[in-house]
Amino acid sequence: MSQTQSLFNRVRVVKNSITLYAILIAIIIVHTACIDNIIDSFTPEIPPLLPRLSLDDIGRLHNEALRDIEKNFDTNVVYSSAGEFENACRDHLYNWQIEQINHTDSQRELLFQLYDSYKVLVHQDTILSLLSDVSIADEAGLLAEQGELDAIELEILLQTLTVSLDLLDKTNDDGLVAADDYHSAIAELENLKSSWNQQFGKGTTIQSDAKPGQLAGVVLTIVSYSSRFWLPDSSDKIEYLSPLAIIDGLGGLFGGFRSARRQHRENGEIDWAVVGGSALAGAASASGAYLFNVNQPAW
Repeated sequence: MSQTQSLFNRVRVVKNSITLYAILIAIIIVHTACIDNIIDSFTPEIPPLLPRLSLDDIGRLHNEALRDIEKNFDTNVVYSSAGEFENACRDHLYNWQIEQINHTDSQRELLFQLYDSYKVLVHQDTILSLLSDVSIADEAGLLAEQGELDAIELEILLQTLTVSLDLLDKTNDDGLVAADDYHSAIAELENLKSSWNQQFGKGTTIQSDAKPGQLAGVVLTIVSYSSRFWLPDSSDKIEYLSPLAIIDGLGGLFGGFRSARRQHRENGEIDWAVVGGSALAGAASASGAYLFNVNQPAW
């Protein structure tokens, strides 16, 4: 059995043992089939979403997006419906990003469609029906078969998925994980990021005609930056921690893979700048849900 096949089998085993992470993880309130219809309605056919940003730029923008939610999103406003709340969160993230990065009019239109597709991520309930690990693994394998991911990037992405799900499988009833388990998982992901750097290079930028490796680089960079955002200053004295950095990575995987799948199916090719933007949007929406949902009712 190949290493890749073993990893596919592993993520399927992990899936069977995972419980719901209701308090920690962003969710949708509709059935998975409806979610696919929402996501698949997005067809990028216009210029790249992002300019030539470095991976560190993406990580920095991710953390700045979360800080902006903390500072400027009015959590005292109680919305009357889930749809009204989703649109408020979407508009907040969209308006923030177009202030940070220069876009053409057509790129702004695409960006709005992107955030509208992922606005369902801002609900806190369970994300497992949306971030299906087997679905992500299968989509990764399909992209590899289509020549859009090389074998090394596929291995790194599947290992990232496995490490992430292993950690989430260890959450307690409060949705927290033991600090030792958290630090061990982050260390494993940092090692994967180092392996990625050796293979694909630290200077990679987010651009349309990117070479293989871009999606893995984006996801691992987001996790690295996210862990710095969510980790308390006194974490060395805390026995249990929230795995929100891992949730960010899963949100990035979801956003990136769904964007790549849709583009390849519709256009026969992939604009990797759009995939990078999708990963950023998915990650910021996923852990941003923890910040958005303060004082909101269960509709």
